[in-house]
Amino acid sequence: MTPPSNFWDALAPYHSTVENSYLDLPSLDGILRDIHPPVLIVGAGQGLIVAELQKNGVRCDGVDLSSEMIRYAKLRRGLDLIQADARATPFGQCESRGHPD
Repeated sequence: MTPPSNFWDALAPYHSTVENSYLDLPSLDGILRDIHPPVLIVGAGQGLIVAELQKNGVRCDGVDLSSEMIRYAKLRRGLDLIQADARATPFGQCESRGHPD
């Protein structure tokens, strides 16, 4: 069986076309006031949502399984996303609506 990251690694060079066409940043603006940091974006891809949240002052990190998506997030947006499987992230658990800093 092929690891799922192989698909996303192969898609990475073309992802900007898909990302910019199908992710609706105006919708994110509509819910921004309801987002409570810290935020973890799982499946962050090339970091579009992470970058937008950070631009709006939200403390946010992103993880993705694909090393190529992470590489492109660094190249395109200067982001240092974390390579991790969503089933085993390197983050502790947060309480609902709060985070022990």
